[in-house]
Parts: sequence; structure tokens; C-alpha cells
Amino acid sequence: MISVPVPFTHEVARSQPFYASNGAPSDPPTGQFEAGAKVVLLYHDGGDLCRVVDAAGRYVGTRFDGLRKI
Repeated sequence: MISVPVPFTHEVARSQPFYASNGAPSDPPTGQFEAGAKVVLLYHDGGDLCRVVDAAGRYVGTRFDGLRKI
């Protein structure tokens, strides 16, 4: 398998949780992003959560308002 580098589109502005499922922000988080973590924004429908992929290849949901465009 060959990895193709994808430029990151956003960084996490402050430490915040992420969610492996399409749950709600009130659901227990799967993990935590540290401030400055780089992600690729994949999907945002205008709601609180968006879908991103991080450098570790995790495809997760996190709060859109905690991201800053690079």
C-alpha cells in the first residue's frame, strides 16, 4: 500500500475531544486532539460536528468551531 500525502486544511485551535462514530457532542469521546494538531476537513454540514482525518489516519468527528483554517 502506498501513502499519498494530502495537505492538511485545518489545525485544532484548542484541545478538544473527537468521536469515532457519528454521535452527538454529548456522547463519550473516543479521544482528544491537542491544540495544533493538523487535520484534513472532509465534511461539514453546518452543524456542531464535522468529519476530519488526522495524521494518524483516524477518520473522526470533532467540533467545527474548534478548527482553524491553515
